[in-house]
Amino acid sequence: MLMTREHTVLDFRFLIEPAVSVIIPAFNVERYIEEMLYSLEMQVFTDFEIIVVDDGSTDETFNIVRKYLSGSKVGGCLIKQGNSGVSVARNTGLQYARGRYVCFVDADDTVSPYYLKTLYDANIENNTKIALCKFTTFSEGSPHSSYGLSEGEVWVCESLRLMRNMLLGKIGVGCWSLLIQRELLIKEGIYFAEGYRYSEDLHFVWRALAHVDKVSLCHRRLYNYRFREGSAMAKFGPERLEGLYLMEDLVRFFEVHCPSFGKEFEIHGVARWVWATLWQAACALPYPKFVKLCNDLKATERMKRLRDFSDVRVRLSSILFLINARAYYMIARTVAHIAGMNRF
Repeated sequence: MLMTREHTVLDFRFLIEPAVSVIIPAFNVERYIEEMLYSLEMQVFTDFEIIVVDDGSTDETFNIVRKYLSGSKVGGCLIKQGNSGVSVARNTGLQYARGRYVCFVDADDTVSPYYLKTLYDANIENNTKIALCKFTTFSEGSPHSSYGLSEGEVWVCESLRLMRNMLLGKIGVGCWSLLIQRELLIKEGIYFAEGYRYSEDLHFVWRALAHVDKVSLCHRRLYNYRFREGSAMAKFGPERLEGLYLMEDLVRFFEVHCPSFGKEFEIHGVARWVWATLWQAACALPYPKFVKLCNDLKATERMKRLRDFSDVRVRLSSILFLINARAYYMIARTVAHIAGMNRF
């Protein structure tokens, strides 16, 4: 159930029924938001609206967006609410959306000029309710990746097959790489879990995919994800345990809505989330705090489930953890340092 909150709304929209609503949660992103808005204005697809939800920013985010949207050729809506978290902001945006399809992008990222066109065309041509694309990542201060041309393969994939590939780590999916039918979300009651700061996007994606039979998979990197210091994903604290609660909630969800996949997720889904969290924790925490987190996550029990995992990296590192947790800890830190991936 969604909580009712007071909103201040500035409406610059001129499309009554746009094909797509682009929802952007924004909190203290004065350095980045204009770049995202510009990348949306450069879309070759024009039948869309922008909905920015300012989640209680204390910087100039609200004023920057107001000025931009008031002079933009793309219709937009700016909503101001008290600070409530990214999930609430996304749900608020969905509440005000008019589009047949919606997507959720982050204010500090950018998108290809073909982002909306490719995903929208894929849904229409293949009669799917969800289309998704690949993405690139870049660190703050590094150059953006090249998006390339508009052409690229689009496959129609059974959602169950896609979920299994996600479970095995063969494909990465974020909520910002999806264009999804708004009616589906409303009909099935699929919203972002409010009150959680981690893994709420995965929780949303898994549930959405479980409610469709097929998806359109675009084999192009159309989304550019920025990793920056100070963002939620650049921090590591006890609140990361929130993600475990959502993963366990998915076990119960799949038992009801997708029992053919539920057992697989119960065995490997939560365990793989714990594996990924422990690897990040090894890079971020001193060893005593790492050990405490292992106990909180019941890591030994869950890493045992990955001893026969198909991904060699996951399988071998899990076995190493079971043999010697300190060795796992040291190797994780060393590998991350050499690869330049220790972002904590």
